[in-house]
Amino acid sequence: MPKLRIVFDAYWWNNGPPSGAMVLKEMVRAWQTEFPDDHIALAVPKASGKTVTKANPQLQVISTRLRAHPLINAIELPHISKKYAMDAIISQNFSSIASNSNVFVHDAIFKTNPEWFTRKERIYLSAMLPMARYANNLFTSTINEKRRIERFISNSNEVQVTGLGLPSSLKLDSIPPAGYQLTPHAFILSVGRLNVRKNLINTILGALRSGAVTPTNPLVIVGGRSGKVPDLGRQITSAIDDGSVILLGHVDDQNLRWLYENCSLFCYLSLDEGYGLPPVEAVSLGAKALVSDIPVFREVLPDGVAFVDPLSVDQIGTAIRQSLATSSPGPTSVPTTWKEVVRKMRTVIMDGQGVTE
Repeated sequence: MPKLRIVFDAYWWNNGPPSGAMVLKEMVRAWQTEFPDDHIALAVPKASGKTVTKANPQLQVISTRLRAHPLINAIELPHISKKYAMDAIISQNFSSIASNSNVFVHDAIFKTNPEWFTRKERIYLSAMLPMARYANNLFTSTINEKRRIERFISNSNEVQVTGLGLPSSLKLDSIPPAGYQLTPHAFILSVGRLNVRKNLINTILGALRSGAVTPTNPLVIVGGRSGKVPDLGRQITSAIDDGSVILLGHVDDQNLRWLYENCSLFCYLSLDEGYGLPPVEAVSLGAKALVSDIPVFREVLPDGVAFVDPLSVDQIGTAIRQSLATSSPGPTSVPTTWKEVVRKMRTVIMDGQGVTE
């Protein structure tokens, strides 16, 4: 098998969005395992160089000097690639302007629904799709997202769908969150940042409307505030005050696994997703799931998951009652593995260079 020299855009390695950092790290680790003869370099912001080097002594770590992620990818990564004789650049969201550029675009939701994003977020993301036109290969996680991206760019190469794997940290032993007396199978769980797109207002109102949420059987929400945040309102504030709704904020993966395994129902009623990893995680660990009736969830989730209109509080309340009343076990699924993700990416990259593995 021919060896490749690859530089990964590792801007998110230490300080990126949790889901983006997870995808980056899992991708690199799987690549190391599957293709041990390939040379891997990480391009990280200068401030993170020492800590990333210490944590990854087996990898080449190259510090970048520019501050903005799009500029690093557009200008510095091609220079690094040329200086160190790299065969391929693999970046996140923002493509390099180079003939050996490969980019993984997580989603283009900001284009179809700009109202869900702050002005600052829209400005930051605005360069993503114009830069994607320079990619030799463009990857994304779902067919649904592939179709969205292809609406906004004209790229001679087809957008390649890889899927996503589960975080390897979810394999660690589960531990209940400290400081909360949660009774197994006596709470409903939702995971998502407190912003407009994650639709937690309707999730909470629907849970309250169901009559199933009380201080002894609460709705537990994992995730912090991010982006465009809605006003919670008096009814929700009162439910938080009396313990019917618990905002846990960020939890580690061992806590998250315990919550997935011990919830009576997992609710994920996002208005749209590029992939939507939390329900895939929950279902893989045996949770019953109620999710938004949106195309991406019809694509990535197995039979047995319940779907509901995320805009109807009444329907959400009814669906929660019905889901809790069923005695059937939660569906199980076999999600894509990171091994499959990186094998697909490497094959596409090699084909683009006219090399047969």
